[in-house]
Amino acid sequence: MANDRHTYNPNGVNSRQVGLRFKPDELTRIQDIAKKENRTLANMTRVLVLRGLEHYQGEPKNVS
Repeated sequence: MANDRHTYNPNGVNSRQVGLRFKPDELTRIQDIAKKENRTLANMTRVLVLRGLEHYQGEPKNVS
């Protein structure tokens, strides 16, 4: 029997949850962007993390 529980995860996402803490001004900025894009705070945070990861992996690394 298939699992019929509802999930709020995007399709294909079933990994662990990760808690994040932001400074009040950072959280306000993220909330403003989420509202502007009509997204939930969790979804907006996920989008920003994934975009940041792409940017981070694309930067040349300094070898020291």
